[in-house]
Amino acid sequence: MDITLEVSNGAGGWVDVACDATSASWSWGTSEDAGVVTLPNAGSAQLRLNDPDRRMDPDNTGSDLYGLLDVRTPARITLDGWVAYTGYVDTISHDLAVADVALTDPVAALAAVKFVETSRPAETTSARVSAILKLAKWPTTLTDVEGGGVPLQAGTIATDAWSDMADVTRQELGLVWVDREAVVHWRKRATAWADTPPVLTIGCEPSDAIASALELGLDPDTLRNYLSLARRGGTARIYQSTDSQAKYGPYTYVQHDLEHASDGDRDLWGIFYLDRQANPARGPRKVQVHNPSPEFVAKAMEAGFGAVVRYQDDGHYGDPFVYFGRLVGWQWQVSATDQGNDVTVTIGLGRVAAIGPKVRTVRADTAQDFDDMFTYGTACTNVQTDEPGLRLSVIAKRPGQPVVLQRPRPRQRVTRA
Repeated sequence: MDITLEVSNGAGGWVDVACDATSASWSWGTSEDAGVVTLPNAGSAQLRLNDPDRRMDPDNTGSDLYGLLDVRTPARITLDGWVAYTGYVDTISHDLAVADVALTDPVAALAAVKFVETSRPAETTSARVSAILKLAKWPTTLTDVEGGGVPLQAGTIATDAWSDMADVTRQELGLVWVDREAVVHWRKRATAWADTPPVLTIGCEPSDAIASALELGLDPDTLRNYLSLARRGGTARIYQSTDSQAKYGPYTYVQHDLEHASDGDRDLWGIFYLDRQANPARGPRKVQVHNPSPEFVAKAMEAGFGAVVRYQDDGHYGDPFVYFGRLVGWQWQVSATDQGNDVTVTIGLGRVAAIGPKVRTVRADTAQDFDDMFTYGTACTNVQTDEPGLRLSVIAKRPGQPVVLQRPRPRQRVTRA
């Protein structure tokens, strides 16, 4: 596989500076799944280049790159002609023969944009994200924000561009990520968790690639079966799975500063969260592919954060199994050998938790519980996800209401004339 390093020429084009690369690695996304609140971290890249002519030395006035190489110079890595990573020069170390170059991706650049506290009106989550990117002066050509989302209270933008955008994404339970070409993508909940087909199949044939290594696991880190939630300025409400607590014990999540505009949106947020995380994660967490084919590379390059990956196995002890996970991150490692470049990609997987019918039971112990249950029963749908909600088969009397008994009317005899 061919790998190159390119830097911006300052005029919208790119200059190939790969020289003689001996190794390269880059990461994207996150190494750990956090369920419905998973967010990517800043990606990074490292390259080692043979450079006896000191072309990559930023202080070499005789280099054709002099004046171009500096902190925050845009740079990108290509793999077999595909843009595999886009970021900025972070550091360059040179010993007059070898250059070590470190890059960081746009997540770090967005985190570096600190805000003076700025007020925002009541608006949807997508409008808030768009406002953050505009305030950060992020190029519109590198912005892809889906419209709609959950209504928010009036609030402020007060920390940095990435942290504020991440907070809004948590309010939505959607997805935000920066892709391999530095485009910022944002998706609302219904799109982020839609039931979609896999973009990659890994494992036993027929597949896009054979797995060279696999990590299976049982992980309680994302387990949450007792939620205490409140809107900012509102009252707290408990959402819990008694079945999960009986089996695993309590795993608590508390958030009393949700920015939702209504208690109904808070309720839908809590139900969506609890449905997906009342049980521990299990199954493949990392899958490794060694020297992937060009066809695999092409599919992987097109995959976005949260894309579905199918893993299938029938060649080991135990029953054959198929697992669907969502792409939460990867790490590529390339090293030069006498036979060419040796490539390994490790893909991180999280649970899919796609939108679909959920089995739920609710016990109404108070008048408020009854009113809420009746609301869900008549609405029947999580309006933020088009996900089927509770459907009531039996409606008891509302607690606290008097029972009114009606005497049956006597049967009247009809006399035919």
